[in-house]
Amino acid sequence: MNRNKGFTLVELMVTVVVVSIVVAVAIPSFSDQIKNNRSEALGEEFASALNFARMEAVKRVGRVSLCPSDNGAACTNSAWTDGWIIFVDYAAADNAAPLTTQGGISNILRRWNKAATDSEISVQTNNAAINYIRFTGLGALARLNNPPTPVVVEAKLNGCKGDKARRITVGVSGIVNVAKIACDANP
Repeated sequence: MNRNKGFTLVELMVTVVVVSIVVAVAIPSFSDQIKNNRSEALGEEFASALNFARMEAVKRVGRVSLCPSDNGAACTNSAWTDGWIIFVDYAAADNAAPLTTQGGISNILRRWNKAATDSEISVQTNNAAINYIRFTGLGALARLNNPPTPVVVEAKLNGCKGDKARRITVGVSGIVNVAKIACDANP
């Protein structure tokens, strides 16, 4: 007698149920992992931009600034999550408004596009929001206040979990420090 080997309908249905349970449990966890990785990357990318601006200021022995820009061509009064630019800053003083038009587009060193729609970036000094960060030719943070105070940046994606948000502190000397913070921490 020739017997066919294969799965019965009951065995196939049990397998489908087990696979669907595993997928139902794994997919939410996987999407959380993706969100957490994107949150970390946002903070690390901003820290990298700050280090790049500082390095360019030292290399050029002049002011270099970073500001929010939704058009990639000039500083705008937009949110930091709308994108930002780094440019050679021809301002007359450390606490003067940044100048991006002198030298035109040629003085823009690098552009960042809009971050994810569910991202948050806050940039503050003395607990007040600021719309630019300037480095001097010595690599130090420009003295926007008297006495000078560090700049604190917090970056995260809404809905991230654990310590996947980042607090970036730019000291008066210009040194950039990145720390992990809880996603639900208040800026």
